[in-house]
Amino acid sequence: TFDPDNSTDQATEDTTIAVMDLEITKSSDFDVYKPSSTVQYLITVANHGPADASGVVVTDNLPAFKQAVYLSDTGGCTKAGVVLTCSLGDIQGGDAKTFSVYVKIKGSQGTVTNTATISAYSPFDWNTANNSSTRVILVKGGV
Repeated sequence: TFDPDNSTDQATEDTTIAVMDLEITKSSDFDVYKPSSTVQYLITVANHGPADASGVVVTDNLPAFKQAVYLSDTGGCTKAGVVLTCSLGDIQGGDAKTFSVYVKIKGSQGTVTNTATISAYSPFDWNTANNSSTRVILVKGGV
């Protein structure tokens, strides 16, 4: 049938897609340590937005037990083996959260590697290239 008024044949709707950009950065208080020293790892999680991130979780793969012993953290984390899981809750767009993880270096010399990753329940993280951070420190005598 013929439609005498085709001005009502189209509709438009604006849709907002919520995205965020979480970034994790892992650092330590020093670059070089003596055996039996305590290392303070500083973990910073930033949400570059624009959307708020909900259910943010940091997974920290601690150094192997033969290299270091976990002591404590300030992030309310739980530990299973050498994996630390830290639930940070929600982080608004443009905000950041920081916490520390403390480990004691065992007597061996060489490098100690520690990697942490970030994830969130929602929304979509459009840049996953900055969702992991690795810190390598050097352990040697006479520092």
